[in-house]
Amino acid sequence: MKLEAAAESMKSGDLLFFRGTAPHSRLIQLVTRSVYSHVAVVIALRIAGRRTLCAFEALEGVGVRLTPLDAYLRECQHAGCVVDWYAIADASIDRQRIVAYCLEVWGERYSSLWQFVVSFGRLGRWVAQKLGVRLELDPSRPFCSWVAAAALMHAGYEPSDELEPARIDPGAVSRFPCLRRRGGLEI
Repeated sequence: MKLEAAAESMKSGDLLFFRGTAPHSRLIQLVTRSVYSHVAVVIALRIAGRRTLCAFEALEGVGVRLTPLDAYLRECQHAGCVVDWYAIADASIDRQRIVAYCLEVWGERYSSLWQFVVSFGRLGRWVAQKLGVRLELDPSRPFCSWVAAAALMHAGYEPSDELEPARIDPGAVSRFPCLRRRGGLEI
């Protein structure tokens, strides 16, 4: 569906999931066994009386950033990336707390490659154990699904099983029962 048609229904806290075709996207999908390689949080801002939708994400090489959604979708379209919109379907989740959490991590650096490998790769965890390397993750260096899962949990989402946001992939976040897929999104 076109952003123009969806914009009025989109709210802060909704999520955008990405299916990329770039090699790093395919690798993430392969390693995590997920249909998605990336996730961003929707934040609706009101500036000078005008409502502006933005994508809030943790992105490798950039860090944690906020980008106007229309410009963001153009970037995605140009890169051949498919974007799916998921709305929050659980009224008990406090959308303002999602925004507050996002603002807390805004500007942080992206996860290191080692941290990323440890989070998702069985091989990385096995090597770390064999070498006696600690597997603690640096909370000031998040990645995309970590931000999305932590924001939802900060806002009241309680997963049915014990969940550590630093070890969750985009596909697992998309399966949270508090979310409903609304459809593909494009400019």
